[in-house]
Amino acid sequence: MTSTPTIKLSAQARQVRPRCKASPHLVRVVVHRALSRVATTIGLLLATSVMAASEAGAASPDITPNTSGVPGIGSFRQIAGGLATAGLIASGVALIISAVVWAVASNSGNFHHYQKGKAGVLYSCGAALVIGSVNLIIGVWNNIGTALH
Repeated sequence: MTSTPTIKLSAQARQVRPRCKASPHLVRVVVHRALSRVATTIGLLLATSVMAASEAGAASPDITPNTSGVPGIGSFRQIAGGLATAGLIASGVALIISAVVWAVASNSGNFHHYQKGKAGVLYSCGAALVIGSVNLIIGVWNNIGTALH
């Protein structure tokens, strides 16, 4: 007769471990998906209720922008123009600094500053583009908004 060897397990090995342990990341993902579904459902309910109210003939408030309704509107325009000028000056300075960083870093082989300088040039050009076209952007969205019924 041969004896079967017995294996002694340590106390840690004898502990029963759960089959599935949810990681904190998995829990966050599941909760985020559930909350996004709830938010989507609430948004759809609000949209359908607004559409139903508009189809039912809800009264429009008939609000349109005017230039004489607010006292001191000229001062607001001057302030906005001054802010646009300051923004254009700041983006011009940022463009010059970024171009210098880009040139020096590319010449010295510093890849990190090379990329940062190039990104700074693009960001400053984008900022100048947005500041310069602010009247067009506001006008387009105003026209789209007034066309909605």
